[in-house]
Amino acid sequence: MAERDLLGDKRLAFADQLSHVLLCAPASYPPGGVIKNLHEDFEHLHMRWQALKGELKRDVDKIPVIEQLLDEALEAYRAGDRRTGMALIRNIEDMKPAKLR
Repeated sequence: MAERDLLGDKRLAFADQLSHVLLCAPASYPPGGVIKNLHEDFEHLHMRWQALKGELKRDVDKIPVIEQLLDEALEAYRAGDRRTGMALIRNIEDMKPAKLR
């Protein structure tokens, strides 16, 4: 039971961080701190993803897809293309990360 709860916590932490990035990056960052905050948010996102992906058994086929979308989203945000970054994060959310197994 505890293992299942831990996996659930990891899924929710990743899904929550996706939502945070979607809502905040980079519009809610303080002036002069966009790159720093973007880097920190994606660093947290990658840490949560690393913790989750090692636990996946059924949805391992989604691992490379999610990793590519994360990389592309970061690049889009870095390039100032918020619309594309948001669309890529939404593509990950459409994969229902809170339900990955």
